[in-house]
Amino acid sequence: EAEPRTGDVLAVVPFSVADAYGTKDELPVQTRVDGFPYQGELTPLGDGYHALIIPREVRRAVGKTVGDVLRIALSYDPAERVLAQPDDLAAALAAAPDALAFYKKLPLPEQRAYLRWLAGAKKPDVRAKRLTETVYRLERGLKRP
Repeated sequence: EAEPRTGDVLAVVPFSVADAYGTKDELPVQTRVDGFPYQGELTPLGDGYHALIIPREVRRAVGKTVGDVLRIALSYDPAERVLAQPDDLAAALAAAPDALAFYKKLPLPEQRAYLRWLAGAKKPDVRAKRLTETVYRLERGLKRP
């Protein structure tokens, strides 16, 4: 199932994550999607099932599109997750402690959404505007760009 805004797809997990791992919350995993390594999360869908969100970038790397069959291997990954921030975002957040504190509390998918949105700006003036708006939104406690 494709997410129209991002092009991400969901792969529903065919077993009970709660029974297998003892949690109904997000579960960090290391995966291989058609052999391509990817660090992700099994995200609860709200109906007792979990799904692996497969970003468009991963699908493109393995040459697949919506509707194609993927081979997915996964394992629980207890390592702490930290996303690399571009230098301009790190500097902007360092100058805005409230925005930085809120950003650090965000779950990884929301942090990733901000990073993707910022990276999607191809022109320097658009990137500068998005950077300013990112800090503004984070200072106001908004989870998504």
